[in-house]
Amino acid sequence: KVKESKVKDKGYLGTFTIKSPDEFKKKIESHKAYLAGYPDQRVLPEGKMTRAEAVALISRLEGYDLSDSSSRIFSDLKEGSWYNKYINAAFEKGILVEKSGQDFRPDSPITRAEFAKLIEFIDKKNNSIAPFADVKGHIYEDAINQAYGNNRIAGYPDGTFRPDAPITRAEIVTILNNFYDRKADEKSLEGIENLGLLKHFTDLNENHWAYYEIMEAANSHECIRRNENGIVENWIRLIEDMVK
Repeated sequence: KVKESKVKDKGYLGTFTIKSPDEFKKKIESHKAYLAGYPDQRVLPEGKMTRAEAVALISRLEGYDLSDSSSRIFSDLKEGSWYNKYINAAFEKGILVEKSGQDFRPDSPITRAEFAKLIEFIDKKNNSIAPFADVKGHIYEDAINQAYGNNRIAGYPDGTFRPDAPITRAEIVTILNNFYDRKADEKSLEGIENLGLLKHFTDLNENHWAYYEIMEAANSHECIRRNENGIVENWIRLIEDMVK
């Protein structure tokens, strides 16, 4: 007898299908796309990500209420801007450090330290101390320590973290996939039912180091985990409800 149940976990619905008491549980997960490219069909993997874009990714992944599209909270939001609903949702959830009435700087590139601070509010706590001399005394030192301790953001070979340097779009997507236990590789798309729906970008090919990370983020899909104790996915089919 087949038994099914649904559970919500970190932004997606999963269906557990138990075929027999002797077979381990197979969880079919629906991963919604959270990364959009640009109107010219580029994704700019090595480009800078804006503060508004980063907040939009978190708001989508966390499933926040996006019904408020006003420009009422921050002084530099413009009426009708695409990002208002994401920034408002993140503000209401208390994951932003900016106060009502202040500037948010939505179009400024987000820095490595700012991104560490953004995910600090939704990540698990730890007591780690990052070994980077250039973060000591930084306004977001605690957030960087937490991100480092949770293996979210690493430093550079020269021993620096470069907290005020911008972080690329590919780097952010890789961090978020890791955070939300989403992982695709070259075998993930083998045997997929409707591969023709796969979203492509003109400036990204399979030779890019983050190609599968970006495919994971940009394509809604159903999948199962390849191994019982692993996170790497085997995709079943693509879903035509791309980023909203």
